[in-house]
Amino acid sequence: MIILLRSGYATHWPDREKHFSTNQLGPEAVAELHFPGLDPETARWLTEHLVMKAISLATTIIAYGQSTRFQSRVTLFKHEIPAMENVTDMSRLPIADATIVALPMKIGGGTGGRLRITAWLPD
Repeated sequence: MIILLRSGYATHWPDREKHFSTNQLGPEAVAELHFPGLDPETARWLTEHLVMKAISLATTIIAYGQSTRFQSRVTLFKHEIPAMENVTDMSRLPIADATIVALPMKIGGGTGGRLRITAWLPD
């Protein structure tokens, strides 16, 4: 199972101010960031109650906007569940039965990289 979190935020890309709620950069921008993400307790519950292959959302990071500890990411990765971030509009995908294929770039020594994600819809 792959969990697709549909926040509607894909419509804000590439407008930085709409996507992040600020144009500021760097550590001082963290207090200004506002975008949806996966709550750490929800991440914990999902890893304890579901067998997931991956999780995805349209925002730049799986954690919510003002996160500094990134606990959702830590919980998911501890359970070897990858997070597909900054995924484009998923609104046309059905609730179930689509086949998702995520093809990552090989980056030697990297901790992440771009994906090419495709979906096959049921007949």
